[in-house]
Formats: sequence, C-alpha cells, structure tokens
Amino acid sequence: MSDSPTIRNHAAFIWSVADLLRGDYKQSEYGKVILPLVVLRRLDCVLDATKAQVLAKHKSLAGKIENIEPVLQAAAGQQFFNTSPLDFKRLLDDPTNLADNVRAYIAAFSLAARDVIEKFDLATQIAKLDRANLLFLVISKFADIDLHTDAVSNIEMGYLYEELIRRFSELSNETAGEHFTPREVVRLMVNLLFIEDENVLTKPGTVRTLLDPACGTGGMLSVAEDHLRQLNPAARLEVFGQELNAETFAICRSDLMLKGQDASHIVLGNSFSEDGHADSKFDYLLANPPFGVEWKKVEGVVKTEAETKGLAGRFGAGTPRINDGSFLFLQHMVSKMKPAEEGGSRLAIVFNGSPLFTGAAGSGESEIRRWIIENDWLEAVVALPDSLFYNTAISTYFWIVTNRKSKQRRGKVQLIDARESFVKMRRSLGEKRKEISADQIEEITRRYGDFTENDNVKIFPNETFGYLRVTVERPLRVRWRITDDALVALEKSKPWRKWAEGPGSRFTASGVYGADGSLGHWGQTWDNADDMQNALCENMGGGVPIEIIRELIKLCATSDPDGVLQFDKKGNPLPDPDVRDNENVALPSMPVTWVADPTERLATIEYRNAVEDYLRTEVQPYVPDAWADHDKTRIGYEIPLTRHFYRYVPPRPLAEIDSEIKALEAEIQRLLAQSVMSTAVGGGSARGGSFRPAECSWLEAVPSHWREVKLTLVSKLGSGHTPSRQHQEWWENPTIPWITTGEVAQMRSDQIEFITETREMISELGMANSSATLHPAGTVVLCRTASAGYSAIMGRAMATSQDFATWTCGPLLRPRFLLLCLRAMRQDLLGRLAMGSTHQTIYMPDIESLRVPLPPLDEQDRIVESAHRGLVALDATVTKLRAQMTLLLEHRHALTLAAVTGGLELQGVAG
Repeated sequence: MSDSPTIRNHAAFIWSVADLLRGDYKQSEYGKVILPLVVLRRLDCVLDATKAQVLAKHKSLAGKIENIEPVLQAAAGQQFFNTSPLDFKRLLDDPTNLADNVRAYIAAFSLAARDVIEKFDLATQIAKLDRANLLFLVISKFADIDLHTDAVSNIEMGYLYEELIRRFSELSNETAGEHFTPREVVRLMVNLLFIEDENVLTKPGTVRTLLDPACGTGGMLSVAEDHLRQLNPAARLEVFGQELNAETFAICRSDLMLKGQDASHIVLGNSFSEDGHADSKFDYLLANPPFGVEWKKVEGVVKTEAETKGLAGRFGAGTPRINDGSFLFLQHMVSKMKPAEEGGSRLAIVFNGSPLFTGAAGSGESEIRRWIIENDWLEAVVALPDSLFYNTAISTYFWIVTNRKSKQRRGKVQLIDARESFVKMRRSLGEKRKEISADQIEEITRRYGDFTENDNVKIFPNETFGYLRVTVERPLRVRWRITDDALVALEKSKPWRKWAEGPGSRFTASGVYGADGSLGHWGQTWDNADDMQNALCENMGGGVPIEIIRELIKLCATSDPDGVLQFDKKGNPLPDPDVRDNENVALPSMPVTWVADPTERLATIEYRNAVEDYLRTEVQPYVPDAWADHDKTRIGYEIPLTRHFYRYVPPRPLAEIDSEIKALEAEIQRLLAQSVMSTAVGGGSARGGSFRPAECSWLEAVPSHWREVKLTLVSKLGSGHTPSRQHQEWWENPTIPWITTGEVAQMRSDQIEFITETREMISELGMANSSATLHPAGTVVLCRTASAGYSAIMGRAMATSQDFATWTCGPLLRPRFLLLCLRAMRQDLLGRLAMGSTHQTIYMPDIESLRVPLPPLDEQDRIVESAHRGLVALDATVTKLRAQMTLLLEHRHALTLAAVTGGLELQGVAG
C-alpha cells in the first residue's frame, strides 16, 4: 500500500513544493511549512462536499442557539467544520490580502480542528512566507493537489503522511523512527496482539478499546483499526493515544478526525509526568517507544509516584537506570490493563535488546522482569531482524504481555526467533534495509499460534528465566607484616596526626618502625594481631601511644593464602573480600508467585538446597573451604534469548580451509588460527587416550582425564576503570601502562601474545583515586565491549580500562594456555554471550560463568608449543600469499599500462 501509485504521485507532487522554499528556508525547515498545509488541504477537501450546507446552517442559526457545534458537525458529516466562505481556490482570488485571509480561514474551523492546526505553529510560517513573497505560490500549489477522499482514501492518507515525515526527518537529521513505525512491523505486532481473540472479535456488535502511549503519527492505531475491520466490518475499535511531539500529535489527531474517530482521545504530553488517560483501562495496548531515551526530565515525578504509591501507582515494581525509560513505558501500559476478572487485557511493545538482560539481580530492571514473569504476564518474546526501522539498524524484539493467558500458555513463556524472516529492500530508507514480507508475517503468526517447539520456537517455564545471585565466600587468612606502604598510611592516619601535633612530632613512622627504625621489628611476620601488639608494646619504650600501635596493626594485616585463619567472636570464619566470588544458580524447578519481598522464599529448603547443591558440585571440588553467604543471595531475572537459539558450529577442518586460501586471503589468518587453536585445546595435541563429550559449549570432545572448570576457580577475575578526566592532576606524570580499546588493533590479528607497550599511561595518583588495579605481568586480558572478543597477555605490570576483563592465573593454569582458549572460543563467546543495542558487549556476569578445559600443566605447555609452531607456519604462509598478491597486482598494473601505451603484443590474444 505504501508503494501505491497514488501515494507515490502525491508524495512526489507535494515534495516538489519544497523547491519553492529553497533559499528562504533551510532544508531542515521544509516540513514546518509543508506538513501543516497537507493537513489543512486535506480538511479543506473533506469539507468541500458539504460546504454550502454548513454555511447556510451557520447563517440561519448564528446567535440563536448557544452550542451550535453539534449542529454544524451534523451538517458537515464530520467531527469538524469551517464557517468561512473561503477555501483554497477562493483564497487565491485576493493575493493582496492572502495572509490575513488564510489566518481568517484557519480561525473559522471548529475548535478541535483549529487546535490541531495551531499545534503546527502555522501562523509563524504564514508570516514568514508572506514576507518572502512565497505565500501565494505555495497556496496555489496546494490548491492543485487533489486530496478528496475519493482520490486518496483515509488509509492512503495515513501512508502519505508517514512518507512525507520520513523524508523531512532525513533532511532535518532527525530520527524518523521517533515518529512512526514501518507498517509491516505494525501488522505483525497487531496480528500477535489479536491472535488469541479472533473468535471474540468476529462477533456482531463488538466494541474494543486500544491505547498507544507513544503514538507518533498514529500508524499503529490505524493498522489495528484496519485489522479489526477486516476481521469484522461491524466491529468498532475505539483508539486512544498520547504523544509528546506537538507536530506528530497534530497529524495523528487530524487523521482520527478524518476517519470519524473521537480526536479528543489523542492527548498531547509526556505519558510519565502528564498521564492523559489516568484511571482508564483498555482491552489492548501497543507501543513502539523510543529506544534508550533517558528520563531525567521526569525523574522527580516518576520516583515520587513510585515511592508514595508503590504498586497502586504505575512504577511500583522498580525504576530502571536513568538513560533508558523503556521499562517505564511497559509499567505504564500494565497499569492500564483491565483486571483479569473484568476480561483482562493484552499488550505488545517494541524493545531493543537492553530490557532482556540489562541490570543485575536486585536492580530496577531485574525486579521489573521478575514482577512481569512471576505474575505470569509475559506470554512471548519475538526476536525480529535487524535493520527494520528507519532510524536504527539494531536488533529489536516484541514483548507480548497479558493478564489473561490461555490455559495452555499459563506458567510458560514462548520465545520465537524470527531474525532470519526478512527480505532485502530494493532501496534502503534511512537505516531500514530489510522488511518482513506478507508471507513471513503469516508464518511468524502461525508459529506463535501453534505454540509448538521447533528450531525457531522455544517454550520454557517461567522460573527458567530466574536465577539466584549467590555470594561465595572463602575464609580470610591473614598475616601481619610491617611494610613501607603501611608506614606511609600510618602517617596519614588520624591517631598519628593527633600525636604528631604534640611531643611525638619529632618522630616519623619509618624512624620508629622502618628497616632502620628504633624498635627493630622490620620484616618480622606475626600470625595474629595479639602477638604483634604484644611485641610492639614490649619495645615501645613509653613513647608510642597504644592507639597508634592498634592503627598500625590494622594497616599491616595482609591477606595471605598461607596465613592463619581468622574467626569472628562466635568462632565463625571471617570472609576474605579479595577472593569473594559470585555464582548464578538456576531457580528450583517449581512454580513461582510474585511477592514484593522474596526473603521468605529464599529461606525455604528448596532454595537453600539449590545453592548448596551447586556449591557442592561446581565450586567446592576446587575450593573446598568455600561457602555461600545466604543473607546476600538475590533473585534475578533475564531473558537470554540469543543464548537459547544459539547453535554451535565447530571450526572447519584445516584441509577445507587450505583449499580456499587463494580466494579468501583476507580471511586465512583468522580461520586457520582458530582451527589450529581449537584443535590443540580440544585435545589434538594431548596425550593419547579416550575422549568424552565436552561440557564447554565451544568444544565437542576432550580427553577423559581432563577437567573442565569455572575459570574463576583457577584464576582471579578482575577488570579496570578510568579515573575522572575532571581531575587533571590524576593524569599528570603518568608512568603505568594502561590498556584501552586502542590496543585492540594489536590483538586483532592474533599474531601477538604479549602486550608490552600501550598508547596511554595512567598515573599512580589516578590509580589511587579510581577502581583501576595494577595487574601483574602474565595477566590475561579480554576486550569485552566495542571490538569484543580480542585477547592478549600483559608483558609487564599494567592496568586496564573498564572495557576489559582480566584473569590472573593461579598455579593450575598457564596464561598462554588460557589465551589459546579465549581465542579458540571467540566465535562461541560472541555468538552466545555478546549482546547490546549499539555494539556487542560481553557482560561481566557472563564472563564470571566462563568454563575452560583444564589439562595437567605439562599438557598445557605441550599444547601451547604445538599450537605456536603451527601458527608460526601459518603466519609465514600468509606473508608469502600477501607477497604473491603484491606481485600479481604489480603485474596487472604493468599489463594495463602496456596495453594503453601500445606496447602489448596483440597477435594471438583474441584466440
């Protein structure tokens, strides 16, 4: 429909009006003139047939009745009318007074129509056009456009609006997607919204209500209305909406007026702070809210409502992070659903990927997901192709939410993978390069309705998407030793400063306790604080206050794997915060019901056993003294849709890759390196013996004697940070190498193992005032955002930005072997775990869950050396191929030059 000759021809003609504005208007301002005049001309054409009756009725009744509007509406046959004798043709009869006549003509519209036109701020443009001597030319152009309903139907008019908005949005560098949604996307959305109710909607006399709280130009409302009309011509869908942008609000409202709907159902304003449909409930709700838009402007209103009204308001389930209000729209829509006992409601909303997984357990986003899923309202999530929308190429998803699930769907969530259901467009429209065909819409709708699992459909119990975020503690082992760092900190402490103001000012900490100090305890180690205190008190000679000794003891306590276990007053081991870990444990397989505070549920035997069983099988075999701090356990929810549909594809055999070297020279390094490393890590270089299926998703089999462990059990996981740039002194005199995404260029070819130089450095002061950590040489780094998946080893002590995860290997794991594993699993890592709205990101909770094979150390060494030899040979092959390509290009250039200059022998060439 959007590509029909009527729409194309009218859009082209209207677009040609823009040529008149060149010079006097910027391109970004064209829409401010043309869009309101399109609406005005449409109203003019619609009223043309009844113009005479309206004027006659107005003349006969003027001043005789108080409320004349209903009478004139009836005479016009529309919800609007105009009492001026002028129309677009007659306006041109008086060029001298054209501006005043246009203003008078607009003022003669009924109140609702005039309000729509005023929202365009057309009066400002009339004055500007008049000053530029363009008003007559522009009005005469529009007078030639036939927008009568017999020439352009209401549906076609909607498409025409949207085509013009898209063009003007591109010119003004705006995001067209903020104004409207591609029609085929809306059709699929409406299909899924109505799919459970088609039998009900075909009954005579059906009346239903629908709300779009971010309605834009009203495209979704129009498609929903058209869909219901096709199901049941006698049915009536009353549509409601709210829109923040005044111009698109005006277009939407005028569209409804032309279709006979109550235009007052469309409200102008922010849905969060100015709820235009307070206390109203609807049968259906749908929306395509803007992606990733911050809600800071309404933060006060939203948080006040959340705190004071709780679940009696709209935002009681939780508030998301300030830079993405997607979940506020969802909660707002849920608050508009009818109670289940009154028939319930169904809603559909378009999201990007963030609402599926953003937010850790206990965060606002996770709590909102828990609220939706544990109330059994989430019916389905549909993954759509990327590049469907005009203003973004990112992946998008439908969420279908309802409080009246069918019996077979109760307690379950359906996931549909429709990412490959698209056809490429002949011509891109902004970022939109793909569309969903009519057959594909029908197929996706059928998959949804069949509710049967296959390669593209998965069905899970609600609790599948929940997990327990468990804090795993290990006992604190401490020794006490006086160090230079402790003495520096001591002199900065309050007890020392207080003492230094008195007679003790003649002392320094190093002079008392240092290597050349007077007390002679430098380098000594104590197994407990009491022994250290007794030793220091014996020699303090009455000169050092006990408060300073106690402060020094606190500063000298150091976590030491070989130190002495520390206990609290009740005899329980104290936890060591430096080795604290977190595990995600699946919820027990039992139905869940939402409660605001799940503390009692977490204390049940089923939940405690789930945690303890996990620790017993997955953690304690490697760290026997670990335990779970149940008081810190939190329930989280996420929907890892990509992971559920991920299918592992093993690396291609080397022989197959070898056969394509000449054609795929640019790819040879990555493919061959990946194949060699995966073969080595998978056991190809290990000693002979039986194999077993691998637990790691990126391997098919490993030698039977190998273990496969959670990576954090055999290495210390860390990350990095960026000191604030606002503190310039933190960036002065930098001396510490600092790995940022600028180093990914070094890693991308996989031809280096060790990073020894970095583009940026960080200062010791910057380190001290941030969460950045100085990692020792040999630490393995993985870029987890932007150019995700690339890895290397620190060649010396370095820090990193927050874009990297780091592993400091323990005694059971070689850094070079871990590097091979990370490079071999890259395809799996990105395909299974990487998510993101604008670029691929591997989130830290997923990084914490990584597992690796763990051969004995001698085999790790042999595997690394074997792989290294293979990669060196491959690098040499690549170098030769590149040299050969250089020679071939040189030969091609010489051949071309010889032909052009006549130096090429042509005899026999034709044959």
